[in-house]
Amino acid sequence: MLTTRNKGIALKADAQSIPYHLHFLSEEDGWMLFCKKAFIHNNDSYGSPQLEETGKEIVAKCAGLPLALIVVGGLLSTKKNLGEWKRVLSNMHSLFARDADGVSAILALSYNDLPYYLKSCFLHLGQFPEDRLIPSHKLFRLWIAEGLIPQQGERMEDVAEDYLNELIERNMVQVAKWSVNDRVKQCRLHDLLRDLSLSKAKAETFHEIQGYQNIQPSAKSRRHAIYSTFQWPQCKYSNPQLRSLLFFRVDHNQSQVNYYINDPYKMEVSDLDYIGKSFKLLRILELEGIPCSKVSSIIGVLIHLKYLGLKETNLQELSPSISSLRNLQTLDVAANLHLKIIPNVIWKLIKLRHLYMCGHKYGGPLRVDTLLHLQVLSEINVEKWMQNNPAKLTSLRKLGIRGNFSFKATEIFNSILALVQLQSLYLRAEDADFPPLTQLSALQNLIKLHIRGTVRKLPSSHEFPPNLSQLTLEHTHLKQDSVRVIENLPRLLILRLKAHSYDGQKMTISINGFPQLEFLEFHSLESLEELNLEEGAVLRLRSFRIINCVNLKMLPEGMKSLGALRELDIEEMPKAFVDRVRGIAAVTDETNGLVQAKSEEMAVKQVLFLLKARND
Repeated sequence: MLTTRNKGIALKADAQSIPYHLHFLSEEDGWMLFCKKAFIHNNDSYGSPQLEETGKEIVAKCAGLPLALIVVGGLLSTKKNLGEWKRVLSNMHSLFARDADGVSAILALSYNDLPYYLKSCFLHLGQFPEDRLIPSHKLFRLWIAEGLIPQQGERMEDVAEDYLNELIERNMVQVAKWSVNDRVKQCRLHDLLRDLSLSKAKAETFHEIQGYQNIQPSAKSRRHAIYSTFQWPQCKYSNPQLRSLLFFRVDHNQSQVNYYINDPYKMEVSDLDYIGKSFKLLRILELEGIPCSKVSSIIGVLIHLKYLGLKETNLQELSPSISSLRNLQTLDVAANLHLKIIPNVIWKLIKLRHLYMCGHKYGGPLRVDTLLHLQVLSEINVEKWMQNNPAKLTSLRKLGIRGNFSFKATEIFNSILALVQLQSLYLRAEDADFPPLTQLSALQNLIKLHIRGTVRKLPSSHEFPPNLSQLTLEHTHLKQDSVRVIENLPRLLILRLKAHSYDGQKMTISINGFPQLEFLEFHSLESLEELNLEEGAVLRLRSFRIINCVNLKMLPEGMKSLGALRELDIEEMPKAFVDRVRGIAAVTDETNGLVQAKSEEMAVKQVLFLLKARND
């Protein structure tokens, strides 16, 4: 389905069909949509005759425009009494008197109603390119570096997540992708709300965007976003007060083969030198996706930097002068396969909270055990890890380690057990199989475990971390006996079996297996031909995702008893498999079909997910 406000685009999308024109909502439908948003926290509030009367006047002002109804409904979801509703209605009257565009007036009203701490976060979002999916955790790190998140007793990352959720509840930000445990993984701005963000940012000199707005860079704004369509190297400018410099790649059609070869947006050493000399008060420098093979010693003059983003830049050399960045909170040099050596100066960055690397074994030692505020370390080579005292990393919550675990296995796992706050662990075995993993049972707070590498034998179910709720297996080469182990994990909610994690041709999930499992993913299980679900297996399963399992013949017959199943996601599967599933899904209850539509809602969801499959 394609939706657009441009009729020309709709006509070009399919010349054989007539575009369907969406009409304004009727008064009744508009009221239902409004109630769904306005009474999200108290379903009985609309029982008040006074609120209903005022609410219907507000709905009438929205003139059937869905976005206006959603946004004003989100605004009123935070209002508790009739007086507040009447004030909103009064403000709508005055705004409409100045601006005949109802949507613009209502969006402005919703922005004005934001508390001060959310206004800055909303304006900050406008710097991202139109329709860009924004990773929530990256957004949190940027907000923290910007100083938009207060330093109180609560973790700043948790406060940032609360701020984002509040903007979403007010319908000022859209959720682009949920994680399987119902947290926001990616978000975005509706284009009209982005226009509002940009107009307010311009009025308040909050930020400037080069390559989108036809304006010359000025020294007034302390935040500049540079889109790759702007010829920055040829249009360098001076702004001694600049605090934030975000570079965004916006040419989506760039060939991956020529990504780093003669790239027109390549950041030369001289360009970085210019940044260092011209913007000495800079706190944020984001270069993700912009080729930049070398970071020279000039980076050391940016002593106020709190965020340095160099992910996927083809970085090959990082200057030891980063040791001068004593205020740095985030250093991201991940996805740079040619960066062989990380200078052993990271230990001096005592305010660092997030460190992302590739985990190469090359180079000398890498000390990190002085970083008492470090919360994320992903990834580090196991040999370098063992040169540290992990017990000092009292704040570490997420850890990724790769390398040979067979040498000094007991010492390695004991070092991990010293991390009392650890919640997420990624282990990648290289050059050897994993040793026994039974020591992991002592990780009381661990909820997320990702294992990549050959595992000869899994621990018994009671030897896994007791509170484990998410498990990802990859290249583990397991057999049916391992399924009998993991299906008995008492708190497991999410299971992902990725490439070469399972080598058997058949897989059987036993009676009452996976009693709590809600999400199951099979990804690139090339050997798997048959899946069997015994009676009572995976009864709580809500979502089942099958991707690129090319030899799987059919869905298991036991799926007919999965009353909680709501999402069946089939991607990159052979056409014959897709056709068989489609045919079975069409079978009615009278013929005892395999996938039975238990409600109209379920039937619609099945069709939507089946259509995602690739017909090749």
